[in-house]
Amino acid sequence: MQAIPSEAGRLGISAEDFRAAPHGFFLFALGLFGFFHWLYYAFAHSFTAYPTTHLMGAAGLILALFPLARLPFLILVAAMAMDSVLQAPVLSNHTMLKNFLLLAILAAGLETLLRRESWIFFIQRFAPAGRWLLIGMYFYGVFHKINTGFLDPEVSCATALWREMPFPEFVRENVFLHVTGIWATFIFEGAIVALLLFRPTRHLGIFFGIAFHSLLAISGYAFYPTFSTLTIALHCLFLPAWAHVRVAENSRIMHALQRLRSPGGLLLCAVIASVIAGYAALGMLVSTALGWVLIIAPFAFLVLHFGRESLDTPVSGNDFRVLPAGVLALTPAWIPILAAMFFFNGATPYLGLKTAQAFNMFANLRLEGGVSNHLVLRQPPGPFEYLGQLVEITGSGGIPHLNYIEQNDLRLVYYEFLNRVEHAGPAAKVSYRMNGIDYVDRTKADLQPEFDRVLHSRWFRAWFHFKPVDLTMPKPCARDR
Repeated sequence: MQAIPSEAGRLGISAEDFRAAPHGFFLFALGLFGFFHWLYYAFAHSFTAYPTTHLMGAAGLILALFPLARLPFLILVAAMAMDSVLQAPVLSNHTMLKNFLLLAILAAGLETLLRRESWIFFIQRFAPAGRWLLIGMYFYGVFHKINTGFLDPEVSCATALWREMPFPEFVRENVFLHVTGIWATFIFEGAIVALLLFRPTRHLGIFFGIAFHSLLAISGYAFYPTFSTLTIALHCLFLPAWAHVRVAENSRIMHALQRLRSPGGLLLCAVIASVIAGYAALGMLVSTALGWVLIIAPFAFLVLHFGRESLDTPVSGNDFRVLPAGVLALTPAWIPILAAMFFFNGATPYLGLKTAQAFNMFANLRLEGGVSNHLVLRQPPGPFEYLGQLVEITGSGGIPHLNYIEQNDLRLVYYEFLNRVEHAGPAAKVSYRMNGIDYVDRTKADLQPEFDRVLHSRWFRAWFHFKPVDLTMPKPCARDR
């Protein structure tokens, strides 16, 4: 896409520039994501809430209400970037997806400053990277699930999520629907990608993508609205560049937005946000998700209506131009590097590297301990051997995570075991079994030679970690493994 010179200067932006911004839908969804990302970190899990965490929620709400405003977008991106460093390590897949998007935004921002281009140029520049991230997420979302565990309706994560839907019990426990859900996952995710890649059907791909992730979001199995909102934002980057101009030229939509931004409208938004936050604070996941659906549903139909390809629809704003590059363009030059890093991250489990944050979310995938339940890559992962050695905890030494592993009869990859012990207090003593040998009351001093031999630096370990290992076969579904 080509930059549009601004009357306010190369680095400035005028009201007309904002009106013609090509990705207003994305910016709204990103703002909404900032709010739900705050809920996820503040209430849904036991994370530390830093000032940047709370700032994400406030900036996200403002951006959702004023998606073309420059300052809340910059504040939200800066807060998320700083919070990513403070919160690391985090096993969440949506956090890894968010971090790659932040890298794209920061790279586009640096390029814009160096080239002294406009704000519109900046917004357009990271859009192709976001599209590649979504395609990569869908690829691994399907590929990781091609395994014996996911295809077994008794243990499949598709069944586990369906059982937590807010539907009557006879619907949730219907075996036919369990089997249907497994195969529908493959069909829908594959069909969404196919629809996104063709111009005439792109709006349908976005709509069905929103619908699919909305269905996931209302499952009480986990706190899904955050991840779903992020994926919806990435879907919106596939919208035609003139879709937002159509919204700006619709008098009814503009009037509705004007009323929403009135004092009464802002009060109503504050009440809705407070109610949703209250549900999240109480751990009422389904209620939180249903509140989220009330916001997303009308947004989905706006996308469907205004994103439809129609060559005979007049669009004003003659200064808005788009290059005829493909929707998955590999320009600028840093995008192939970012995309390669993202796809490599998703492939790490099959290489014998880390298993967390590799987008094997709720996939029933098992690759540890010289075993592979994948139906395509049947051999144990390699050439790296991090997943080969497993540790059974027989005495946790007061380390909470090791206590959880021991109580649930799970195993740990040896690297992750050493990492957890190295982070423990100096008085910690652990007992474990590995390769048929029992090690009793081992202290950090005893294990120091292994720390030095095996572990990487702490900054590297913030992004290199492993899920707990369940030896049960077929592999059951669980939130953390």
